Amino acid sequence: MKMITHLFRLVGGCSHEATYRERRTLFGADVLHLVCHDCGHAVPAVQRTAEEHQQVIQAGAVRVPHARKAA
Repeated sequence: MKMITHLFRLVGGCSHEATYRERRTLFGADVLHLVCHDCGHAVPAVQRTAEEHQQVIQAGAVRVPHARKAA
């Protein structure tokens, strides 16, 4: 199996077997990607639309706490 994979890479294709995790900007958000060591191909770890990415940013944003007077 490794011989077939090696020949496939030599011909010009990549099977993306060896990947590492990296944060990259996508739709204005830092998103976790899986990046291939050999060719640099990057795929988001979680597939979302642009609207979903913005919702995640808004939901996880740091909010200023509101102080209230104690009765």
